[in-house]
Amino acid sequence: MASAPSQTDFIELHIKHVSGGGFAGQVFDSISPKDILRCQQTTG
Repeated sequence: MASAPSQTDFIELHIKHVSGGGFAGQVFDSISPKDILRCQQTTG
């Protein structure tokens, strides 16, 4: 996480691109720098 502790309205993440990585590979193939990635907590 790269967000300052005082930042409460969003979380900034630094995602490392790892060759062959499942999640990061999909992220880097579908978004650009400064795009917003919306996530939610798991339910169930």
